[in-house]
Amino acid sequence: TAKSFDEAVSIAESREFKPDSETPIVIKVDGLAAGKGVTIARSREEIISSLTTIFIKKSFGESGKQVLIEKFLEGTEASILAVFDGKDFVILPSAEDHKQVFDNDQGPNTGGMGAVSPAHAVTDEVISKVKKEILAPLSEALQKENIDYRGVIYVGLMIKDGRPFVVEFNVRFGDPETQAILPRVAGNLSKGLLCAAEGRLEPVHFGISSVASACVMLASKGYPGNYETGFEIKGLTQNCKIENWNKEICGAEPLVFISGAKREGDRIVASGGRVLSVSGKGKTLS
Repeated sequence: TAKSFDEAVSIAESREFKPDSETPIVIKVDGLAAGKGVTIARSREEIISSLTTIFIKKSFGESGKQVLIEKFLEGTEASILAVFDGKDFVILPSAEDHKQVFDNDQGPNTGGMGAVSPAHAVTDEVISKVKKEILAPLSEALQKENIDYRGVIYVGLMIKDGRPFVVEFNVRFGDPETQAILPRVAGNLSKGLLCAAEGRLEPVHFGISSVASACVMLASKGYPGNYETGFEIKGLTQNCKIENWNKEICGAEPLVFISGAKREGDRIVASGGRVLSVSGKGKTLS
């Protein structure tokens, strides 16, 4: 269970953690931080460093006025998205995103540097448990509270020994998970979402393709810290497709999703930290 600390108590009590018995722990700013407000602290020094960044340097502004300190939950991370129509729900393909900025899970956490679908830890048995133990009770609770929720529920999970544990809920599509999930939806997605919004869910529009999908994020130099903007993104056509893509050699053309970029005349330039993502499909992830 998460325990909340104010600024003074957090800094003071951080010095009382016993690394051998208490770490790793998870430190979260209790506000919006674009997916970057979480630190997995594996020593007393990392605990103090994280809290100093939050409270003394005030790197997260108002979002960092308070922190949550939680027990570290081991396992494999996975994401499940479900579409609700106020009464029923349908589960979309699973995904696994990768948070740390560098290869091999190195560096600070980000808003997500890429994702794959399906998530290797999400078996049919895990999906069954998510449906029965998490999503069905959630749907019942929403209806009991007279909350007519129509839209997407994002469930962040940790899978350990075949058991799903909830890390977080969000009422939105996840980024970059969505860029890996939606290419695998075999149906009329726009019609399916419209039906859900009208309270008449039609699962036929949310079939799951047998192909695999992977998404890789391109980020500005320095991200997730202070990063550069304004540089030109080359290799894209004016309608944001990859230039000179050879389908005969490379296969189906990947999808390009623009996030932190803008047009300046006939150029496309970076305007954010995570600039764009590229998603491709194949028979398997390999």
